[in-house]
Amino acid sequence: MGDIDGAIQIVLQTLEAMVSAEVSSHTDLENDVNPIQNELQNILGYLMNAEERAERNDAARNWIELYILREDSSMESTIKSLHENESITAEARDRFIFDNVKSGDINLTPNIKCLLNSNKLGSKILITTRYEDVARAWLNDGTTNGIYKTKAWELFYINTFQRSFGCCPEQLEKLAHGIVKKCGGLPPVITPVGSLLSDKEDDLSEWSKVRRSLGFSLYANHQLSGINKNFMQNYYDVPFYIKQYFFVLWLFPRGYPISGMRLIRLWIAEGFIRESSGSLTLEVAAEYMNELINMSMVEVISKDSSGKLRTLGVDELSFCIILSKKGSFGKDNSRRLSIYKNYGSNNVPNLDNITKRGLSIRNLFVEYVTSTIMVHVFNKTFLKSIGLLKVFDFSNAPIDHIPGEIGMLLNLHYLSLRNTRISRLPRSIAKLENLQTLDFKQTFITELPKEFKELHKLRHLLGYYFNNDGFLDPRCMKINGVNIPEGVLRECLELQKLNWVTKLRTLTQLRKLGFMGLKLNEGEAMCSVINEMKYLQLFDVFSKGKSENIDLMNVTSPPLMLKRLYLNGPLVSLPTWIYELHSLVKIRLRWSNLQEHLKIARHGFQKLKVLHLLDLHPLKSLIISEGGLPLLDEMSVEESEHLEVPSTIKYLSTVTKLNFHNMPSHFTDRILPGKFHFSIVKHIPSVLFHNKDLKGNLQTFTLR
Repeated sequence: MGDIDGAIQIVLQTLEAMVSAEVSSHTDLENDVNPIQNELQNILGYLMNAEERAERNDAARNWIELYILREDSSMESTIKSLHENESITAEARDRFIFDNVKSGDINLTPNIKCLLNSNKLGSKILITTRYEDVARAWLNDGTTNGIYKTKAWELFYINTFQRSFGCCPEQLEKLAHGIVKKCGGLPPVITPVGSLLSDKEDDLSEWSKVRRSLGFSLYANHQLSGINKNFMQNYYDVPFYIKQYFFVLWLFPRGYPISGMRLIRLWIAEGFIRESSGSLTLEVAAEYMNELINMSMVEVISKDSSGKLRTLGVDELSFCIILSKKGSFGKDNSRRLSIYKNYGSNNVPNLDNITKRGLSIRNLFVEYVTSTIMVHVFNKTFLKSIGLLKVFDFSNAPIDHIPGEIGMLLNLHYLSLRNTRISRLPRSIAKLENLQTLDFKQTFITELPKEFKELHKLRHLLGYYFNNDGFLDPRCMKINGVNIPEGVLRECLELQKLNWVTKLRTLTQLRKLGFMGLKLNEGEAMCSVINEMKYLQLFDVFSKGKSENIDLMNVTSPPLMLKRLYLNGPLVSLPTWIYELHSLVKIRLRWSNLQEHLKIARHGFQKLKVLHLLDLHPLKSLIISEGGLPLLDEMSVEESEHLEVPSTIKYLSTVTKLNFHNMPSHFTDRILPGKFHFSIVKHIPSVLFHNKDLKGNLQTFTLR
């Protein structure tokens, strides 16, 4: 125990010196320091008697000795020391605590697990980490987001309502739930926040204040400074080359769900992403995004049915603390400006100031704003003053045209007109030679100007329009494409995304491709284009009409990276090359007019998660061999009136959602509870029937 004696002496000397210095320098704080001294004496008394207790208590001895070992900051050397000192772990049931385990230590997981198995006495290991890959190495499902909601409430109530024995007053219940939600299920946050509110049990206004400004309270309140320090340490640990991405995250309002692909395109436009080691910019950006998610610096908010990330965000606590640390954010010298709904009138002076001072704005967001703001934004003098602008996003703005002066923004890399009433692009857009992304989804633009051919650096062209004509059923939407005059995209060799176009030439870098109005005699040319697109990940095609066949038989070199395949139109036959696409996660077949029997082989589509079979009128039987579709999560069948109930659905053990749309009663009645085929679907958690009533309104019923 000699090492322990030495450690105790160091603790004694250090703490005594700190307390003495505090008292001598702040004589008026004696009453505040005395409780600390009393608590310190209790702790020191415990340590001084450690040796005596260690002889009687194996757990105490092991705790002390493990503490000495952990003084070495290297986790690897600590584990090595534990294995070398088998006496510590061989004869007692122990608890090992490894705090703030980093991603680089994940290779030590097997060695840590050996500690549990060394004596078979039920030892336990507690690990804290913010890295998801570390969590996945220990958890069966690989996911953890703080503690469970019920446990979070329980912990908060115990710390907050001590005087009322953990019971929350009715008038505070809604606020309490809101505060716990903001804490993100994190015990290090819940506990001190609960303690802070424990003296304010009856003060509704104080609770409301904490609820509104919890994130900034952590930054300003000395009682919560420890949480602030912990969160900021997470930020400081982020590699330097990734920190720059937060400049873009700050542009979105608190709690705003950010599209993952939108964020990646903004990173590219800002010049943050560079191609490296043969990887293209999209791939590099996706790796950085995954790294941020792995470090829990951003959180995934939603995914699509195939598991692809849709939206993400920054938790409120991190957002507020980092924003507070960012001293220059929102000031006159900022290079990035965001104007969102409810903040419009306050930002008119900011726009005027930019015009007067000629500030070097690089990034301008104006979303859900008033027409007054847009008058300022499209003013010729203002556009002249932002000549260095790289990103210009006025999605959801109340505008129906773009002024020709937009062509003055020669440095523009990213332009978004999404969800506006704009019906045509000005010819001056040809001057934007550095433009990489043009997003005009959900606008009324139906044709690109001939001058578009000058945009040689264009990478992402997004331009389709959904119109559901008042129907509640999203599958009834009409989709309008964009006509591209001959030769317009011939020089756009860097184009990587092109959605819903009626004419196309060879663009080998495309990741997403959509055809509308395809004719039978155009099938061969389309196949030759697909043969060159080795990076293609989504392919979506609509035939000219329900009677116009789609001929895909001439694809000889299918894009093996393809993940989503949507075929909307009669097929001559199901192309055999589809079975070579081992990366497919989603397939949609609509109006396919396939033969009466569709069979999925034993090892077919091993990664497929979503299967939609829509309007397959001749189809009579669907046969899924055992072992086929092993990862399928969602399946939909629509208006296939001759289809018999597929008995092989019973093999789909992973399906969680099964949808039937407008199927005849002789089909649906057979799978109701108590009917002959109910056993086929009873293992599926959600079985839904969607049908239209006499008025055309969509009605949804559940099996259970």
